[in-house]
Amino acid sequence: MTVLSKQRRVGITRLEVVFGVTIVALIAVFVLLLGPRENRGTDSGASADELASDDSVSASSVYSGSNFAYDDGDLSSADDYAAGNNAAADMMAWERELSREAANRAPATTSVATRDAVVVGTELRAYFGKALPAEGAPNWDRFIALSRDLDAGLFPEAWSLLQEQPWSRAKDEAVELFVLQWSSRDPEAAIEFAMTIGSSRQRHTVLATATEAWATRDPEGALAWYHGRIADGLKPVGQSHFLEGLYASAPDTALALIWEMDDLRRQEGLLRALFLSSREEHEQGAAQLKSMFDLSEDPAQREMLARMVAGTWAADDPMRAIAWASELEDEPDVQERVIMTALQSWGRREPGTAMEWLLEQELPQTSRGAVYHIAKSWSRDNPAGLREWVREASPSHTRDTVIASHVQDLRYRDPATALRVAEQMTNEKERYKLMSSVADRWIRSDRAAAAPAILSSGMPDAMKRKYAMQLIPKGQKVGGRKKGDRKKPSS
Repeated sequence: MTVLSKQRRVGITRLEVVFGVTIVALIAVFVLLLGPRENRGTDSGASADELASDDSVSASSVYSGSNFAYDDGDLSSADDYAAGNNAAADMMAWERELSREAANRAPATTSVATRDAVVVGTELRAYFGKALPAEGAPNWDRFIALSRDLDAGLFPEAWSLLQEQPWSRAKDEAVELFVLQWSSRDPEAAIEFAMTIGSSRQRHTVLATATEAWATRDPEGALAWYHGRIADGLKPVGQSHFLEGLYASAPDTALALIWEMDDLRRQEGLLRALFLSSREEHEQGAAQLKSMFDLSEDPAQREMLARMVAGTWAADDPMRAIAWASELEDEPDVQERVIMTALQSWGRREPGTAMEWLLEQELPQTSRGAVYHIAKSWSRDNPAGLREWVREASPSHTRDTVIASHVQDLRYRDPATALRVAEQMTNEKERYKLMSSVADRWIRSDRAAAAPAILSSGMPDAMKRKYAMQLIPKGQKVGGRKKGDRKKPSS
């Protein structure tokens, strides 16, 4: 028994050793295969000419030989997309439109996502072999240098080759430079190709870069393309970026296109993209918008521009916008819009201070709307502070407006508190209307919790009886008879 036990122990040990060696060998193989694909930096010491000249494949076999001078400092980054809700909504809208258009343009048997893939020839792979080797990290400087001499018709093929590489920040930068080169050689082809890309992020990157670069370098050609799409009933894709590029080369033309639009919201989104796309540009952008306001004679345009200027100024100094409003007495609608915008911005940061200032003023036309928006921000950021203000404030229309705003904010997430706050409203008719709006929704969402609160609230007895009939389960006795039973006629 002892010998057999020793033999078993020896046999098991050998198997463990063999198994362990096998696992280590497999890990080593995977490391060798995958390790070289990691991005370990690029060799940027050589010049573009040196990089292009040491390739084993003749460059003349794959490029047209027409070099162009590229200055990477003359164009805006494709990532500098305009800030602001309207501009963001604008981008999302035309992205969805693009997806629909691309789907309609693609063959019925081919999905949009499969249009990304273009077969890469062996000759092109060999041409970019030094930049994108089968083993080792990509050299993006070399790739960009080589792509400058690439025949324009080969850019889709090169794009697919580019997409085979692992993601990195360096790759993102190379993609932008690659698209800039493509759009400088054949912008319309770059845009047409972009519309077939399945990835919305990549599609947006190519469209944004191509349209802006084209409008910056060749405003006349880009404008002809823009009008051509509109004439054909197609959406002017990448519109905000196209207008950014056009404004850089032909500002009057860009603004004229914006003012030709009928949709004020669309106009505002595009103006934000041009003048308020980054925090650093806000002061200068507001000054340009203010100049447009001074020159405009259209009432709707003036109100929109005034709101944009006031909102930009009020983000740092609400009193600056309010002081400007005092100069607009001849335009009461515009003046009211400026004050409202300033107070809304102020109320988002310092609702208590903004409310205190507002109550000291005599602004009958503005105060109710402004109070409502200030209270809305206050309710979100410091509801306890708002309710304390309500308890201490004297009965007034302003106090009722604050209560109404707070209740509207609370009734979905805290109906019990909303009902108690609504009871504090001074105006009796509005108080019961507000309480009913809370009760009606609360009953639908949580009947068990709503019942005792509603029946013990300060509602009139007639209202309570109405709700009691809704709250008491069918079949339960009410006043000596079951709910749902008809009252027997007296004999």
